[in-house]
Amino acid sequence: MTSARAELRLREAAAWLAARGADEPILIIGATHDAASELIRMVARERGTGFGWHRMTLGRLAAELAKLALAAEQRAPIGALPVEALCARVLHAMQGAGTLGRLEAVIEQPGLPRALARTLGELRMAKLRPEQLGGELRAAMAGLESELDRARLADRAAVF
Repeated sequence: MTSARAELRLREAAAWLAARGADEPILIIGATHDAASELIRMVARERGTGFGWHRMTLGRLAAELAKLALAAEQRAPIGALPVEALCARVLHAMQGAGTLGRLEAVIEQPGLPRALARTLGELRMAKLRPEQLGGELRAAMAGLESELDRARLADRAAVF
């Protein structure tokens, strides 16, 4: 069910959970771990139990499902902060090589590595390759992919 009103969505989810058997194992996927926990608490207050109910985020579920494939590739999943650090390294390398292009105007801004990480993350989630991009984004994407490969890391896009 989709609703613009969170209260309605939560009420429907709680009703569905309350209708489950006491011994039925259930996996609850929430936007955050706390959101899923709050839903369980809400139902458990009425019903008296939520035993056997597991909760996680979509990102955590993806990481769990991908862990065997990542292990086979000898890669470790990483979160947003390490990707930002890799983007800072890429920007530094691009600055040294003189390939910053339009990014040269904002290279001193403290939020640039985070903004680049988010932009490249969105592009990678959309399955775009560096050769499909132009200019500095092409160089930055290629640099990030090179850093990920070198360190045997998997960002969110690789995990998904």
